[in-house]
Amino acid sequence: MELTQLKYFKVVAECEHFTHAAEQLYISQPSLSKAISNLEDELGLKLFEREKKSVYLNDYGKNFYMYVKKIFTELDEALGQLKDMSIGAHGDVKIATSFEITKPSPIHAYTREFFLSNPDISLHFYQQSVKQIMQLLEDREANLAFSLQPHQQPNITWIPLYSERMGLILPKGHMFANRSSLRLEEVKEERFLCNNVAPDEEDSIYHLCKMAGFKPKIGFEGTSSKIVGEAVTRGLGIAFVSERRKKFIESSPDVEEWEKDLRFIPVENEYCQRIVGLLYLRESYKSAATRLFIDGMLDFFNISEDLLQINQEQ
Repeated sequence: MELTQLKYFKVVAECEHFTHAAEQLYISQPSLSKAISNLEDELGLKLFEREKKSVYLNDYGKNFYMYVKKIFTELDEALGQLKDMSIGAHGDVKIATSFEITKPSPIHAYTREFFLSNPDISLHFYQQSVKQIMQLLEDREANLAFSLQPHQQPNITWIPLYSERMGLILPKGHMFANRSSLRLEEVKEERFLCNNVAPDEEDSIYHLCKMAGFKPKIGFEGTSSKIVGEAVTRGLGIAFVSERRKKFIESSPDVEEWEKDLRFIPVENEYCQRIVGLLYLRESYKSAATRLFIDGMLDFFNISEDLLQINQEQ
């Protein structure tokens, strides 16, 4: 059984189409079909169910694919390790995240400095749901990730980096505008405006309100903080925002007049606090570039060796 045969099998399994797979492999479709038939003859088993315009793995093929995929994953890691040994930190660091990384996030500050200081390393960010993030890590399609809640999977290391208190922004004339804090249950009849639809289910408006015992009335879902903020000042609803974000807005030199009318009220409920953490697959080779990124981040957030060891053992 040749490595080329296994590569052909892997690509056909992922494309589920001989012609598309042949185009991707730069070989003719008859040659690819013959190679797969030879592989099946060698194994003494059919791996695919064939239809007119597509093919798909049968139970034998699905089981075989798991091992073939692992072979190529480990081969890629071995080749990457050899490159690291010869030329050091270089190449790509692929990062999945369940939230948008913008100012004033400390992660934004770190990645900005890292990118500007390491011209031989390319950073790639992908915003995904938590479920998708876990799959990307398992498939080695992401080297590391950020999420807003702890994760306990045995093969995943999760290191808390920092936490931030959540609050609500209200218009200055709101009945709670002069409160020092409030509980989420007190605003269950309010209309909520969402700056973004969080891929992290544990951080969504729906989840937080469910924890408080009610289903939120959503007036806006999008990715425009300006629209949300201005709508709040006009009394069209209220919105969640982190204390860090509110302080950033207040200190910005180009604050608009309507932003001065926003009132930030901390939320007392314990679960209304974001814990931002770093995730990576425990049992996998990490390139020199990935290790440099992770080590620099742990230094940036003053993560001690003791805490790191505890998280590795959990």
